[in-house]
Amino acid sequence: MNALAVPLRDVMFAVFFRRFGGPEVLEEGELPTPQPGPGEVRLRVLAVALNHLDVWDRMEPSKIPLPHIGGSDIVGRVDAVGRGVRIPVGARGVLNPSLWCGKCRFCRRGEEAVCETFQIIGSDSNGGCAEFVVAPSRNFFRVPASLPDDAAAAYPLTALTAYRMLVTKGRLRRGETVLVPGAGGGLSSIGIQIARVLGARVIATTHGADKVEKARKLGAGLVIDYRQEDVLARVREATRGRGVDLVFENVGEATFRTSVATLRKGGRVVTAGASTGGDFPVPIGDVYWRQLEILGSTMGGPKEFAAVSRLVFSGKVRPVIDRVEPLTAGNVRAGHEALEKATQFGKIVFRVGESM
Repeated sequence: MNALAVPLRDVMFAVFFRRFGGPEVLEEGELPTPQPGPGEVRLRVLAVALNHLDVWDRMEPSKIPLPHIGGSDIVGRVDAVGRGVRIPVGARGVLNPSLWCGKCRFCRRGEEAVCETFQIIGSDSNGGCAEFVVAPSRNFFRVPASLPDDAAAAYPLTALTAYRMLVTKGRLRRGETVLVPGAGGGLSSIGIQIARVLGARVIATTHGADKVEKARKLGAGLVIDYRQEDVLARVREATRGRGVDLVFENVGEATFRTSVATLRKGGRVVTAGASTGGDFPVPIGDVYWRQLEILGSTMGGPKEFAAVSRLVFSGKVRPVIDRVEPLTAGNVRAGHEALEKATQFGKIVFRVGESM
């Protein structure tokens, strides 16, 4: 470590949980300040954003060490570096939340997203709901001064996931039609924009007049209020009975059967989430008789992260932010509850310095 690796205090402020359960298990307090090892950087966190992953990690008992600090979407300044790292102290950037080994057969051929030991910052390791976070230096990605901290914190995990879903796995082409269920989520709101950049026609679903209008402003040509309208009937009407080419599915059990039913013959559905349940309610005969493709996708690799970052930095894709608040246990609890109830539209961001 360089001389600046020793913090002013050996403890830091953090929001974390010591046991699994509801939002009430989230607490704030002091935990040991992490030290960067060889090949690692430590960031002084500027802002962090929530994902449904944070909710699942908190709810579902697992083997992650406790206490656990969540938060996979992180922007900060390099505060200290480990041996062999040449990134200058003070550099501002985000963290690619994907963790890959770089040695397995998949990593050696550039398929880091399917690394045999794939993990996620903020899920398998401690994340950014704290003053400091440590990560491999290869995960650090500089961001331009023109991108505000709030926007920088709002894009890494969802934009990376959406890009891989649409480009790498979904093979979305110009002129195709894509259905995006759950437009109010952080993943879907950025997926709509990437699909439009690719030249696709977007049909989105959400609920409530306010969310319908927001989804339309993001670029969806047709927005269906699923509480007021029959989604399948409206999609068939909009596509003249043909169906959509691709479904950008991340809602899960509540929408999956309808999502598959909206596909044209030979169509594809890419799934990267199951926030409403993980059962697979699709008749197998429907899949093979209509020659459908059902594709799984999780996160992405460094090349995909660089590609989607360029879209964000250029302004072609803009992270959608629902709210920005100081990092406190109360605010994080409220954020988790909003994600559970799907009352937000876009990302929930916390500014770390404002809570000190």
